[in-house]
Amino acid sequence: MIANPKQTDGLAEIIAEGEYYGMQSFDQALYNAVTAGRVTREDALQIASRPHDLQLLLDVGGTATNVDQLHGVTPETSV
Repeated sequence: MIANPKQTDGLAEIIAEGEYYGMQSFDQALYNAVTAGRVTREDALQIASRPHDLQLLLDVGGTATNVDQLHGVTPETSV
């Protein structure tokens, strides 16, 4: 994905979905820091890559990696 400029925009999602392999996005790290009490919600939202997505994740909780997953939209249901 890095070598092909047409695919690099999908890299963030691959990282976010790679938790099993020890990968996490910056916003996932912020979510974990907020829920552990190491970072305030306000500070995390100010520096998040996708503040709106992080806000929703903090409000709803869980393991979603993007807004579509929070709403139950998967590649199979969005066709």
